[in-house]
Amino acid sequence: MSTYGVQLRADLYNAPAIPIKITLPDGTLGMWQPTVLTLISGQSSAVLVDTLFTHDQGVAIGDWLDETLGNKTLSTI
Repeated sequence: MSTYGVQLRADLYNAPAIPIKITLPDGTLGMWQPTVLTLISGQSSAVLVDTLFTHDQGVAIGDWLDETLGNKTLSTI
């Protein structure tokens, strides 16, 4: 995709569903739905759209950002 000569890239991170401490009427454990994050980047910087909730998710997204960003700067969350 190109806008005014600027190349943009979109990367997606799929966070899995997480169990929550709520038992549903049918007896099953409730689940927090999977979440998708979008990282939009140009030549030297990137913007992360949305974020996650738990500490473990934060660690996972941090690792993913380290792998995905390369030498780009994360300018906005």
